[in-house]
Amino acid sequence: MKEILIKQENDFRKIYLIEEEKLVEYYEEKIDSNSIEGNIYIGKVQNVVPGLEAAFIDIGEEKNVFIHRNDLLNYNKELPINKIIKPGERILVQVMKDKIQRKGAKVTEKISLRGKLVVLHPNRNFITVSSKIKNNLRKEELKKYLQDILPKGMGAIARTSSEFASNDEIKKDLDFLLKKWKYIQNIKAVDFPKKIYDSGGILSKVIIDLSKNNLDKIEVNSNELKEIISNILKQIDGKINLEISNIDYNYKYNISKEINKMDKQKIWLNSGGFITIDYTEALIAIDVNTGKFIGKKNLEDTIYKVNEEAVIEIARQMRLRDLGGIIIIDFIDMNNPKDIENIILKFKEEAIKDRSKVQIEGFTKLNLLELTRKRIYINEDDS
Repeated sequence: MKEILIKQENDFRKIYLIEEEKLVEYYEEKIDSNSIEGNIYIGKVQNVVPGLEAAFIDIGEEKNVFIHRNDLLNYNKELPINKIIKPGERILVQVMKDKIQRKGAKVTEKISLRGKLVVLHPNRNFITVSSKIKNNLRKEELKKYLQDILPKGMGAIARTSSEFASNDEIKKDLDFLLKKWKYIQNIKAVDFPKKIYDSGGILSKVIIDLSKNNLDKIEVNSNELKEIISNILKQIDGKINLEISNIDYNYKYNISKEINKMDKQKIWLNSGGFITIDYTEALIAIDVNTGKFIGKKNLEDTIYKVNEEAVIEIARQMRLRDLGGIIIIDFIDMNNPKDIENIILKFKEEAIKDRSKVQIEGFTKLNLLELTRKRIYINEDDS
């Protein structure tokens, strides 16, 4: 059973993904959030700074935004940026990253529109497939089909969800994105800068992303939310059971207890063992300990049982906390090579459930498991 619970109260929306009655993903969004990530604007170039190889653009928001010359469609490494872009010019841009403190938002001319099965890149000529699809034959089929149906000069990424989709479903998803792009292109803004497309924030992204992952139900706590989500589902032709519930989500599935754990360094396991999660600038270090667990058989069996339980909880915490970057795990030392192999296999099995890309590198010479993970909404190209 996989469901999304969404609670709206005061100025916040809280979004919970539940799998087999356990919380595995959690997002919080301010309803009147200042986030502009994913939005598309017709902007006006304010000034060009050759020393930074960048330009600043007025998009009608509080602060001017920043574009690097690598993110210009007419990028040419042989030309200085002031030969490519000029002050006063009209420019169509999409926000890649929100503003941070004093830094303005970062934008690109390389527009991307996310669908349920496909990411459309309307002004870039390339076709690729999510690296999470391992079936090489299916990868080639998807590339060939996208080549056949994409308009000339456009690019696309086949998302992970497209692996088991039919051609008709993929075409329908692409047609929806092409209509959206046509609408954007047809906006003739005499007065600019101007916002011409709103990405819908985290709520929209979560619904679009999760609706294709065998989702059974979406449960909300208000009519307003139900209407918003109904409209999102209509855009992607999502047929999912959508219900209103007055249940207190703090108690359902122990959500409140699980959210409180997210800020804790130490996480206890059911067996009596525990893991600790430490954040550094370079990496995330996770340590596994036997704690109170003494086992019922021999020492090796005890160690393996704690390590196996730790794998499941670490994989869940990676999703729940949206951990990203290099992650090093110090399991309790195992002497049996078969146990080490089984722990890696178990981690791969759990990582398949993750919507993000998890790359397991294996154990180092110091018996530390090394892996990497991409945060969900930071880099979305590998979908």
